[in-house]
Amino acid sequence: MRELDGQAVLIFDLSGPFAHYKKIFATTTALTYPLPPKSSLYGLVAAILGLEKEGNAYLNTFREGSCRMAVRLLRPVATQRVTINLRPSFGSLRATENRKPTLMEFVDRPHYRIYFTHWDTALYEKLKELLMQGKSVYTPTLGLANLIAKVDYIGEGVARASEVEEVDSVVPKRALQKLLPPPPGRNNRLMEVGQYALEMLPSRDVTVRDSIVLDRAGLPIAARVSEPYRIEGTTQPTDRVLFF
Repeated sequence: MRELDGQAVLIFDLSGPFAHYKKIFATTTALTYPLPPKSSLYGLVAAILGLEKEGNAYLNTFREGSCRMAVRLLRPVATQRVTINLRPSFGSLRATENRKPTLMEFVDRPHYRIYFTHWDTALYEKLKELLMQGKSVYTPTLGLANLIAKVDYIGEGVARASEVEEVDSVVPKRALQKLLPPPPGRNNRLMEVGQYALEMLPSRDVTVRDSIVLDRAGLPIAARVSEPYRIEGTTQPTDRVLFF
């Protein structure tokens, strides 16, 4: 994995009324991850850029190691469960077609901050231009086609390797060395999210998965971790993040 120290980083927010990122092991009910998997963020960035969708060709742009991201929760994790009638096919409803009531879980009023960098400088600059203009080629969504995402450009910073013992972003389990006691007066409510997809081939085969540790309220996590970075050079307070 290439060192990120000194690498330019784009910062933008994702929000909306609802999000749904189906867990791979959910069968009779459609449970959601509380944050977008990295593979889903590839699709969102590809939609903004207008990359080729046929045959999942856009995933060639995000070969393993070419793109690094970090995710921060800006709103506490909350979910709602709604029973929805699902159909087995597209098109007009046929009289002989049964609809299946399915309990679906949605993230309620999600708000995420995304830190993005890519070794392709032309792609990086094109994404930066579109974000600054508030434009996208295709409609960005929060997991499902009808869950429209609001994308807000925050700024551009520089990743600086730094020894920190508090992390603002979610923490990949493989980078976690030791959880530390939180500062006095702060109680973390940590949760671990398993089977989180990190890398995917155009065949849609996931090649890398990890568990993710996050604080349900979006509070910083007191921990000793490997490869932490500070994001410097923005008008925002310096963020301490872990890229995956």
